[in-house]
Amino acid sequence: MVWRDQVVDFVKEIVKEPAVLVGNSLGGFTALVAATGLPDLANGVALLNSAGQFGDGKRETKTSEETALQKFVLKPLKEVFQRVVLGFLFWQAKQPARILSVLKSVYINSSNVDDYLVESITRPAQDPNAGEVYYRLMTRFMMNQRKYTLDAVLSELSSRCCCSGVTLIRGLVQPKRIESKSSIQKQLL
Repeated sequence: MVWRDQVVDFVKEIVKEPAVLVGNSLGGFTALVAATGLPDLANGVALLNSAGQFGDGKRETKTSEETALQKFVLKPLKEVFQRVVLGFLFWQAKQPARILSVLKSVYINSSNVDDYLVESITRPAQDPNAGEVYYRLMTRFMMNQRKYTLDAVLSELSSRCCCSGVTLIRGLVQPKRIESKSSIQKQLL
């Protein structure tokens, strides 16, 4: 996972001392996975509204040899199909009207959804490489769903690290968007 590797490299090369990894949403899951690669440097992990799902303990892992038909015909066809489907899904998902609709459905107070928020999501999605990044993230996740479940990562973390603990912080409502430093000070006083 690219983000995990970036966090691990940053802690090893820049921080160079034990640290607590903190992440919000997908960043929380990234921090958790990164901690497994930092057995001597991860003092703890704090997850803020973390993403991730628990696995299905009833499912069996199937391992088998790849046949020539699978390797040279089925696998390339599957990749082409995935690229077409995921490309279309990404194109749909990055439309401002779609983003606005999704945000209004997940925000408790939809008045917090404004043009600035929608633009902050659509801008990165317009990057020429955004579709490829989306494809790689989705296909790597789909191929490794059992490896990257919360229970699998927590199990690996407990067996490999001297991490002192994991803290999960989850809010009941979405945070308010703060316009300026002075408005933060007013809210705190």
